[in-house]
Amino acid sequence: MSSTARSAIKGYYNFDMIGSTNGGYFINNITSATSAPMKAYWDSLNLSPEENTEGVGRSDDASFKNAGIPTSGYAAGASARKTSAQATKWGGTAGSAYDPCYHQSCDTTNNISATHLNRSADGIAYTVWKTAVGRDPNPTNDFSVAVDPASGSADKGSSVTATVNTATTAGNAQSVELSATGAPSGVTVSFSPVSVTSGNSSTMTVSVGTGATAGDYTITIKGTGTTSHTTTYSLKVNGAPPTGTVTVTNPGNQWGFVGWQAFPLQMRASSSAGLPLTFTATGLPTGLTISSSGNITGTPTRAGAYQVTVTAKDTSGATGSTTFRYDIQSW
Repeated sequence: MSSTARSAIKGYYNFDMIGSTNGGYFINNITSATSAPMKAYWDSLNLSPEENTEGVGRSDDASFKNAGIPTSGYAAGASARKTSAQATKWGGTAGSAYDPCYHQSCDTTNNISATHLNRSADGIAYTVWKTAVGRDPNPTNDFSVAVDPASGSADKGSSVTATVNTATTAGNAQSVELSATGAPSGVTVSFSPVSVTSGNSSTMTVSVGTGATAGDYTITIKGTGTTSHTTTYSLKVNGAPPTGTVTVTNPGNQWGFVGWQAFPLQMRASSSAGLPLTFTATGLPTGLTISSSGNITGTPTRAGAYQVTVTAKDTSGATGSTTFRYDIQSW
């Protein structure tokens, strides 16, 4: 390509990996003039994008950049791992790859984040317009919607809040009505106010009833105006806390001989809530085991002094334990 042909290109934009399921918000050459409209759009969504360090020199834009053509692009990340700071800022799982299925058989059309893809597609359209025309599209009015923080957790019988932010991304401000879908049974989502003028925010309250099922859920928040946009909120419903105490009776120190079957030792425990119990043990002499009902049986195979700890746990999660000595002698 001649220098004249190269100089006719305002910019080369590369869009590689923009739907990663644990993605971030990255821009190639983020401080360049070519990236300015891309960054401006994501800044309007309060996304705080970062430089795409993982993709430097790895994609199709590298040859254009080497030829002196201005380049930029969006990316949501590939096999690199999300940091704790990024998970706090954008949501998702710290320590996991931005795309856990990158170059794997699970990388199918089911492995796409609609939120990342939507935000990238909107930013691409805005960037192409700004680069080609040089002014904001008009008269179409448009807005964006985002939630901060993007994830939260709550115990049963409690609630968690987040701020839903809207911004006017094109034309004039407009009324945006907020709604939510995807909440599991026993969980309700409300907004105060339920309708805002783009550029303003609303408080979202997620209330978790006592009958809700513990687990991880994705709630879709929708803003509806002249068009509609969505974002997602990750909710973790915690399990019920323990409802009482568990007391394990100490049986006193025990003894036995190598090669001789030990006398069955039935451990005893009680739950203050009257709930069923299961038993586990650590430090048992080699050859002895404990059943879930607390019965220690078996034939010792090695002499020694053993420090045994027996733990009982009720169905609410409450636990109690006791420790005793078990001496096994050679016969």
